[in-house]
Amino acid sequence: MGGRIPSSSLDAIANMDRIIGEVGGTLHFLVTTEEDGWFAECNEFPAIIIGGAEKNPSTELIEERIRDVVHCAFNISSKIPSKDIIRNESTPSFKALYV
Repeated sequence: MGGRIPSSSLDAIANMDRIIGEVGGTLHFLVTTEEDGWFAECNEFPAIIIGGAEKNPSTELIEERIRDVVHCAFNISSKIPSKDIIRNESTPSFKALYV
C-alpha cells in the first residue's frame, strides 16, 4: 500500500475484506438514472446507498461515489485515497448494473 495507513484503518480495511468476502467477494449495485438524478443501492447490503443530482452522470463518477460510500460503510477514513486501499486483484470489488 502506498503511504502510511494508521493501524485502525488497516483493521477497518481487513474487516471490509472479510465481510465482502463472506458474500462472495463482490458487491453488486443497482444503479437507476432518472430525470432529476441517479441512485445506487447495494444488493448485498441495502443500507449502502448513494445518489446524486447529476442528470447525466459519467460511469466514472458513479463508480467513484460507490467506492466512497462502501469505504464509509466500513469506517475507512475518507483521507485514505482509494488507490491506497486497492491492493491487488483479490481485493473485494463491486459491480454496477445500470437500469
